[in-house]
Amino acid sequence: MSFKFVFLSPAGELAAAMSEAVPTMEIVQCESRAEALAALPMAQACFGTLDPELLAAAGQLKWLAAPAAGPPKGYYFPELIASDVVVTNFRGIFNDHISAHIMAFVLALSRG
Repeated sequence: MSFKFVFLSPAGELAAAMSEAVPTMEIVQCESRAEALAALPMAQACFGTLDPELLAAAGQLKWLAAPAAGPPKGYYFPELIASDVVVTNFRGIFNDHISAHIMAFVLALSRG
């Protein structure tokens, strides 16, 4: 059994890069709710936003990657909170890059 990662929305280059980096991982990109409901039962990981119905379909899900650093209100619903699914987000991942970018702008603008 291979590791199955489901994208609940088209991921384009990210999915292609993951497939190249980990060829043994099955990557599924869902374009519709029906595709998501079909793909989730065997998925161990998922990127996107689930609702109670999608979570119920994801019987083997261990990891949910939120598509934002601060998921919107309602992202964490009671069934998700009560589940064993680990939820992660992008918080902190860009801190060093953003600070370097801001300093570059400060230096560029101060050249006057």
